[in-house]
Amino acid sequence: MKKIYFFAAVLLMMAAVYGYDIRKGDVLGVWVYGYPDLTSTSIYVGPQGDITIPPLGRIKAEGMSIEELQELLTQKMQEYIRSARVTAGVMQYAPFKVSVFGNTKVQGYVDIKSESVRLSELVSSVGGLADPMKTPYAFIRYPDGKESKVSVDWIFNGTKGEDPLITENSYVLFPIEYSNSVSVFTEQLSKSIEYRNGMTLSDVISGLGISVLQADDSITVLNNGKIKAYSLRSVIEGEKVFLEKGDTVIINRLKKFVYLFSPAFTGKMDFEKNEPMSLKKVILTINLQLFQANDMITVIRGSQKESYSIDRVINGFDVELQSGDVIQLEKYSKYVYLFSSTFSGKMDFEKNDEMTLKKLIAKSGIITDQYEDNVVVIRDSLKLEYQTQQIKQGGDFQLLNGDIVQFSKVKKYVYVFSPAYSSRVDFEKNEDMSLRRLISRTGLQQDALDDRVSVSRGNRTVNLSLTEIMRTDDFTLQTDDVVQFFRSERYVYVFSPSFNGKIDFEKKQDMTLRRVIAKISLSAALVENEIEVSGTNGTRVYSLDDVMFKEDVLLESTDIIKFSKYKNYVYVFTPSSSLKIDFEKNDSITLRKIITRNNIPVDQLDDKAAVIRDGVSTEFSLAKLLSGEDMELCGGDIIKFSKYKKSVYVFTYSMSTRTDFDKNEAVTVRKLFARLNVPLQTVQDSVQIMRGIETIDIDLSQEAAFETELADGDIVRLNKISRYVYVFTPSGTVKAEFEKNEPMSISRLVSKMGIVLDTVQDTVTISRNSEEIEFSIDSIKKGHDLDLFTGDMLRFEKFRKSVYVFSAAFNGKVDFEKSDEMTLRKVISRVNIPLDTVKNEVTIVYNNESRVFSVTDILQGNDTVLNADSIIRFDRYNSYVYAVTDSKSTRVDFEKRETITPRMICSKLGINPENVKTLSIDSKTVSMDEEVMPGIFLDIKLYENTAYIMGDLSANINYPFGSSLLDVLIPYQLSDSYIVSYRTEKDSGTFSATQTQLMNDIKLKGKVYIQLNKIYSDEVTVYKEGQNFLLKNKKVRLIDVMTACGGFSPVDRGYINVYLKNEKVASYTEKDVYADAATEIPPGAYVVVQPELKYSYITVLGAVSPRSIKSERPLSLVEILAGSSINWSVQDKIYIYEPNSEKKEVDISKPEELSRIFVNPGSLIYIPSADTQIVYVFGQVARPGIVQYVKGFTLVDALLKAGNPVSSSQLSTVYLFQNGPEQPPVVLDLSQIISSGAVKSEMNPQLKPGDIIFVPKNMLTSVTEVMSNVTTFLGFINTSIDSYNKIKGLF
Repeated sequence: MKKIYFFAAVLLMMAAVYGYDIRKGDVLGVWVYGYPDLTSTSIYVGPQGDITIPPLGRIKAEGMSIEELQELLTQKMQEYIRSARVTAGVMQYAPFKVSVFGNTKVQGYVDIKSESVRLSELVSSVGGLADPMKTPYAFIRYPDGKESKVSVDWIFNGTKGEDPLITENSYVLFPIEYSNSVSVFTEQLSKSIEYRNGMTLSDVISGLGISVLQADDSITVLNNGKIKAYSLRSVIEGEKVFLEKGDTVIINRLKKFVYLFSPAFTGKMDFEKNEPMSLKKVILTINLQLFQANDMITVIRGSQKESYSIDRVINGFDVELQSGDVIQLEKYSKYVYLFSSTFSGKMDFEKNDEMTLKKLIAKSGIITDQYEDNVVVIRDSLKLEYQTQQIKQGGDFQLLNGDIVQFSKVKKYVYVFSPAYSSRVDFEKNEDMSLRRLISRTGLQQDALDDRVSVSRGNRTVNLSLTEIMRTDDFTLQTDDVVQFFRSERYVYVFSPSFNGKIDFEKKQDMTLRRVIAKISLSAALVENEIEVSGTNGTRVYSLDDVMFKEDVLLESTDIIKFSKYKNYVYVFTPSSSLKIDFEKNDSITLRKIITRNNIPVDQLDDKAAVIRDGVSTEFSLAKLLSGEDMELCGGDIIKFSKYKKSVYVFTYSMSTRTDFDKNEAVTVRKLFARLNVPLQTVQDSVQIMRGIETIDIDLSQEAAFETELADGDIVRLNKISRYVYVFTPSGTVKAEFEKNEPMSISRLVSKMGIVLDTVQDTVTISRNSEEIEFSIDSIKKGHDLDLFTGDMLRFEKFRKSVYVFSAAFNGKVDFEKSDEMTLRKVISRVNIPLDTVKNEVTIVYNNESRVFSVTDILQGNDTVLNADSIIRFDRYNSYVYAVTDSKSTRVDFEKRETITPRMICSKLGINPENVKTLSIDSKTVSMDEEVMPGIFLDIKLYENTAYIMGDLSANINYPFGSSLLDVLIPYQLSDSYIVSYRTEKDSGTFSATQTQLMNDIKLKGKVYIQLNKIYSDEVTVYKEGQNFLLKNKKVRLIDVMTACGGFSPVDRGYINVYLKNEKVASYTEKDVYADAATEIPPGAYVVVQPELKYSYITVLGAVSPRSIKSERPLSLVEILAGSSINWSVQDKIYIYEPNSEKKEVDISKPEELSRIFVNPGSLIYIPSADTQIVYVFGQVARPGIVQYVKGFTLVDALLKAGNPVSSSQLSTVYLFQNGPEQPPVVLDLSQIISSGAVKSEMNPQLKPGDIIFVPKNMLTSVTEVMSNVTTFLGFINTSIDSYNKIKGLF
């Protein structure tokens, strides 16, 4: 099969990098066309400037251009591969540092992740200037000491200007121009201080409260474009450094820290300036539990690595550390792998736990009586054996870390075949293995079986009496025995109105028609008199009366008996239901029976009922029915009853409804109001009753009006009483309504609405027509009141006594009661401000005047009284970052003096740094130990720890960090017939499934692709006379084959042919079976058992659904293959094995010629698997990867096979590589697919095997972004196929 690789396609889509000199830390890509194993896109340029390229070894790359490296690699690779073509490129530039300070949003060291950076790009990378109006120029000092002053105004006004290159380790300052101030920059603050005569550096340090314990000794002062450096220590000891107007002072943070990786703590550990840094200090600080860790601790300093004993350090020995040291302390790991029938997996032990075989058995709960005495321990390449019997006698076996322990299940079983139960039955180690015990275990019922039972052992079969076995003569069984129970089938099929199904008969039970009727409890009244019986003797008809009262009928097994339902029913429709009513066969049907039997309420029905017969409707009076008359009905009649209607319609201010009454019920206004539960206090006394064209007025103030009688169809109109006022309160506007006799006053309104007088102003305002009336709330409290009128509008104003608070934890208004004193301490208590997150100063603004108070003083008793509407501002201590992982943002807080680095952020989030793939801020990569500014968003990309399993097994598994290849594959319990291929971003390999120790040494991280392939089948398929049997035993013998298919029965002679792949490998006769029944059949074989009969079978095997064709004459190939599920589009040849063992190869690419090729009975036709031809589909489709090619395949066919394009696909630019990836792709427009329009033929070309299709994302997505993953995946697929084919060829 032609291999087509995608690597060169990446280069067609990437811009080549020329004129760039390679730096330490760069990540390079190297593509060797045609050799995916030698291709890599993650080659790191190491600290010494070299790279490692297999098989070339180490090569010095630093300082070389891409063209020079490409030429060198091509020359060296051609020493191994004469036609090698090598392409190189930069996948990721090494970051270089530039120091940035001054009027910028980000300060300190900035990592540049590109080939170079200009001043304008640097300004963009730090988020721009904090205030562009205050900085007209940038001051640059290069590593060689040269200095430059460059204008930056042009960057912000859209013109062109000087834009110099900024080199590695340059220093760039954006000063703030103040004529009367000094600018100060530290990692915690940026501040401008008003200049005064005689101001010194010491004044600035003490005035800002800068901690000298956390500051670096070097202080930088920019004065008139010149940089001067001073010693902090000298300034503290008294050196006078006088400052001038416009000076800029930069004070860097002291860097004194180590990085620690341990089970108890992972992250950055800071030390004070005068604090000793030692190994013992680190161990004691993290409160390490010794049972959690290994005995050795490692200190890494630069390229040096030293290890020390923890025990020794704790007992007095100590090691002095330096800032930036990395300390590694690994978690203690003590485990073995256990394989048994009840548990397979990794078994961990505690540090002080004894790791022996006895301890393992106790921990895992293994019952040794269920397993063989022999336990296998695999240690490295050794295979050790131990007897569990020795443990019971007091012995034990010491296990070592990583040992693989295997317990084998006891093999004590027989095979059972019976009508009710067929399976393998296992016995315990010490369990009695007898025929009587087997019957008890399987639950077989003696009454349901024939008396004969057969036991096959090797080439001998014994027939026994089940009666004698159960009575006295038990029979001892042996492992591998085949026990067969028999039952003569005795049943019939029944179809009737009350039962449909199969009826079984006991062994000695009469099988008659009368017994069938009794078994299904059939009611003779429900069926016709004729019974139909169909069977091997044709169809017969019997009389039900004759069968039941005269002569019974004897049935045969498999007879079909049909009882037809007797049709005697009517359909009834009432106002509330519809019914189908059945009557017995001899029961008369009358209207009275229908009403009485179904409880139809006649008093709720109209007097006229309709009977419809054959489309003609006849009326019948229900009054006549009550007086004694009745009506005779016929089967199939339809009877319709109508509801009696006596209704009154009511219209009120809140509802419109219809009220129904019974036929004989008297209807009055009182009864109507009671039925509707009308609240009389809310309606007017005047009520109108409309009856036809007449209107009747009644007055509810008169008691007699309630006794007014109503008629069917009357309309009653009720009018609402209108007594209301409008109330405006702080919580909203309400229309308050009063009932008919309810007093309307302010005191009643306050009580009615639950207004709390202490929460409103002292005066309520009433608007009445154009007049406004004010009424005192105090008057209500003193017993005074004021009458209200419909339409009045009352306004209650809320009592306001509030302050406004602004803080990080709370923003809003704080209300106080009328009599409550407003103080600052009460505000702090009420809003529960976390004081450790805010500055100590609190600002109070009232009437545009600001006052500043100390929070500490307030809490210690110096409280202050607040005015209403004061504004209180607590400024947050801004020391936090946001960490973004998997689209989830988490805020991470830091102490005021804590250094912020990605490693410390990961530590606080519980993320192991080794599981971090990339770190970035605003799409710019940062290092793990780089200090970052508060308030930033740190994007943390973790390795996607996912295993993609393909091949004969498939799954996607998310595995825990630190897992090995063995950990992932243990649940599959792979046999030695499997080959395992894997590929990660960095390496790949192929193993046999039995190489567990090697797979345990492969530690996984990120995506891993795993291919599982069977190199040979471990199953044997047996064919005999149109039947097939699948044998899955580890070892299959001739006796197993004969047992599975029942031997040569009904004759005792024949032959057995064994085929493996497309070759006949063995042939046996009945003599061979009897002479050596233990002969083994190779795994994966096809076995054809052919008895010596006057007719024979033609068997079809291979890459089709297996079938056997019974024939006494030769058949043409077209007859044979027409019924097989052969894939004609890819199949071109088959093999025919004649009875004389002659083998023919036949070309079937021309089906029309197959009618002239004949195959003799007894032959076997083998259809091999066709060479798989494929195309590749990648990008925005549902199932990217390999698609099987067939003749006439088009581009749209391939997209459909790949699950269709997804919603994010850009179908207007689909790339098709037709002549290999080294040629430019054809760009096709398939956008019409979206609108279901026609696709032009030139946009949907026919494909060839090996073509590559790439569907890009939307136009904003770069194709190169997807190519790296496509290259890795495609390389893995082809590498796995290569490895699989090479290994498969060995077997």
